Amino acid sequence: MAEISLRPVALLLFLALNLALASA
Repeated sequence: MAEISLRPVALLLFLALNLALASA
């Protein structure tokens, strides 16, 4: 069940990284 809770967090981190790369 921890994986299901962690999944959205990983997705958010991935999106944030994409935004940072696009900004730079």
